[in-house]
Amino acid sequence: MPCPYAILGIPYGTTNESDIRTAYKKKALLYHPDKNRDAPDEASAKFTEVQEAYSKLMQGVPTDLDVDLEEVLKYLYAVMVTAIKPAKDICVGLSVPFSDVYHSRVKKLTLQVKRWTEEKVYDLKGSETVFVPLGQWTPDQSEYVFEHKGDDAICRKLFRRSDVSVCVRVDDLHPHVAVVGRHLVVTLDMTVHDFYDQKELRVSLAPSVEDICFPNTQQFEYELKGRGLRDGDLQVNIKLRVPRVLPNDSPETRQCIRNLFKEF
Repeated sequence: MPCPYAILGIPYGTTNESDIRTAYKKKALLYHPDKNRDAPDEASAKFTEVQEAYSKLMQGVPTDLDVDLEEVLKYLYAVMVTAIKPAKDICVGLSVPFSDVYHSRVKKLTLQVKRWTEEKVYDLKGSETVFVPLGQWTPDQSEYVFEHKGDDAICRKLFRRSDVSVCVRVDDLHPHVAVVGRHLVVTLDMTVHDFYDQKELRVSLAPSVEDICFPNTQQFEYELKGRGLRDGDLQVNIKLRVPRVLPNDSPETRQCIRNLFKEF
């Protein structure tokens, strides 16, 4: 006779009568001939096997040699494959203002992780602290991976501790600002009148960052050294447009301006 524990689908060596009875009822209902009219002979054989296994286990833990060792080993292997597996990596989303990135600030995160304690208890309330260097952020490299900072594996001898992945999203960067590595590229949309009238130009990167002001020398491209990310540069491109209404407007003035700046 095959292993009675394997027949009822319970752990090998179970002695709790309530667990044995519950497993028996499930298997008996599954293989009852009235529930399997399409294959009555096979169901009847299975039902008889379940009854014999239940009767044997209710008499006590079997000690004779009719236990199928191969079936026991298969069952134990299935349990091990299910329970012993690597810990999953932890993924965290983090939203920050652009000022944290622009000023290269470091964000401290404390995460709840699973740890083995000194008393060899798998604690669900462990903690791990990671420090996110926001100054390294770019739109193409917004994910920070911290190796071996996540959950302990159930079997530490087979699997290492999992990783923590932090995905950073910047909320308030203006759409006219582009991040290219360490450099910032800004396009200013200005009227012809403002371009020649203003003595100072003002660049806004984000609401959380103070505006950058610099003298207007009436150029169409400006390069401000060290005003980007991590001592990168800030490049400002001027895009001119002719408004519908000009100061001292006249057809001659408008036509002159169009001819002068039509290439833009």
